[in-house]
Amino acid sequence: MARVTIELMTAAGRAVTAATLQMPSSKPIAIAEVQSTASAQTVESGGDPVTAPTAATAIWAVAAEGGDILVKFGTDPGLAAAAGDGWRVRDGERRTWHASAAGEMCSVIDAV
Repeated sequence: MARVTIELMTAAGRAVTAATLQMPSSKPIAIAEVQSTASAQTVESGGDPVTAPTAATAIWAVAAEGGDILVKFGTDPGLAAAAGDGWRVRDGERRTWHASAAGEMCSVIDAV
């Protein structure tokens, strides 16, 4: 069982020495904390699933403390991470992903 912090934010390109760098906005779309379990759960904030408003600028950041987890993203309301399925986030690690679609949600489960 791990404490999982999920941050959903927008990012925009910022010119830095002639290169464009994706920088997160200072105001997140949503921040949620959940306890992972052996059963998958869709991440919610205020009782509603946390969803990416757009794929063009949405960035997910997921951190785990207390154990490894698996995280899965998708637009299916029945989305569920399963054992051996999804991206692994190791204990103490924070990983980021660019959203793939508007309405995308996040599901977490303990890694086996």
